[in-house]
Amino acid sequence: NMAASGLPPEDQLRCQICKNIFTSPVTLPCGDNLCKTCIPREWDHSVHCRCPICKEEFDKRPQLQPNQDLSKMAACLKKSKDVNVNSTQSQQKVATLGDISCDECTGLKLKAVKSCLVCLASYCETHLKPHLMTKGLKKHQLLDPVENLEARMCSYHNKPLELFCRTDQTFTCMLCTLLDHKEHDYLPLSEEAEQKRSVLRGTEETLNRMIQERRGKMQDLRHTSRLNQEAADGKAAVGLQVFTDLKQNLQTGLDELLKNIEIKQVTAERLTERLIAELGQEVKVLMQSSADVQVLSSSADHAHVLRSFSSINNIPAMKDWSDVSVQIPLYEEMVRKAVVEAVDQLQATFKKEKAKLKEAELKRVQKFKVNLTLDPQTADPWLIVSDDGKQVRLGDFKKSVPDLPKRFNPGGGVVAQQSFGFGRFYFEVQVTDMMKYDLGVVYESINRKKKITNSQESGHWILSLRKENEYKARASHEIPLSLTHRPQRIGLFVDYEEGLVSFYDVGIAELIFSFTDCIFTERLYPFFNPGHGSRSSASLKIVYSMNYQS
Repeated sequence: NMAASGLPPEDQLRCQICKNIFTSPVTLPCGDNLCKTCIPREWDHSVHCRCPICKEEFDKRPQLQPNQDLSKMAACLKKSKDVNVNSTQSQQKVATLGDISCDECTGLKLKAVKSCLVCLASYCETHLKPHLMTKGLKKHQLLDPVENLEARMCSYHNKPLELFCRTDQTFTCMLCTLLDHKEHDYLPLSEEAEQKRSVLRGTEETLNRMIQERRGKMQDLRHTSRLNQEAADGKAAVGLQVFTDLKQNLQTGLDELLKNIEIKQVTAERLTERLIAELGQEVKVLMQSSADVQVLSSSADHAHVLRSFSSINNIPAMKDWSDVSVQIPLYEEMVRKAVVEAVDQLQATFKKEKAKLKEAELKRVQKFKVNLTLDPQTADPWLIVSDDGKQVRLGDFKKSVPDLPKRFNPGGGVVAQQSFGFGRFYFEVQVTDMMKYDLGVVYESINRKKKITNSQESGHWILSLRKENEYKARASHEIPLSLTHRPQRIGLFVDYEEGLVSFYDVGIAELIFSFTDCIFTERLYPFFNPGHGSRSSASLKIVYSMNYQS
């Protein structure tokens, strides 16, 4: 085909530097031809200007003369190759936005499949064939298509950047390792890249684990949101039922009151009507007698008056109405009695519902119960901590123990091994037979070598008992408490984020006191400080049991 078209052999139309078909060929003074862009790049990295083909040296950089005839023949060769390219375009992918295109395609640009670091060009399947078949081109270094191939060549030695200098953290060519990077630590790019890939795989695993953890947390939060909605709906329904029952009780009392008032009113009205009717009958009889008397007294017949006098001059026997009356019912008393009954019923219902709500609240916080163990290394020298770390009592003498930084001075107390910096937690302490004690939570940084005093910076939230029945809530200041029942077991609940510390009398499910709107800035430690008891063996005992109903 080349001979039929009058073109020289293809290898004569290829640049001996880039090995591609000439692009803007120029002729050197020696007569050899090269691409216009290839020869300057060759001379830029050489002290002398010489022909890369015949090695003829020039005194100075010659003026490059365009070879128009060779340029036309190269264009014809490219065009003939494009015919073959067009015939295979149906099997090859056309380069689109973001793809690296073939540098040899002159018409429709196909997607490149390889890039050559020697030719500094990218090729589609068709234009890559010379690199796979031609002996001289087979030695060229091929890689997956990349942009900016010039950046992968050493700017000093015009050699591929095949090595990575670990000392300078930069890419180098083979000549660089013999000159500027001679004593440096370097590896082939493939080995260094594989090590980096190994690191990246570890990073990817870490990222995937973090993603899974966060997705798990998202599921937990969604589950919490559903539980929150269900709890809100449930408690709203309970509240609605309670108020509906209270409203129904009031309505029932009102209906009964109105009914009783109506009965009283109707009864009085009927009695009044009966008495009025009876009086009306007596009035008729009296009026008849009065008429007879009037007629007789007006008669001129003296004999008739005398004969009828005895029978007419009689007053009929009548009922004595002087003490007869209809009393207005005591409606005010009826209303008062109904109100008192309604209030009593409301109080009974309220007391019953309040007891249910208190029990429900205690059961709710008990779900956050934690298993605590006392830290004997923090106990002041007068305290005795049980072997299982669940009880502490006041001893009879001061023990000789190391004065550790975390140990409380005499009279200080002891804290648990566990601490909490977020979320909610609850624990219970048996205080039977105790006449004096302190229970609560304290900051890790609380001054353990001095007596705990009430101040804004002290970092404690405590319930205290003194003199058997004097209870106080202690934080920034003391609050005296009036308890109608002496607690035998105390529950303590903390919501770190809400700033809430609550104390409960577990036996009667009664809230003793709550510190609210606290701003916690450190981890909290459960705190215990037993005083004297009614028995020498009296102690503060941590109680842990999960037998609570939902």
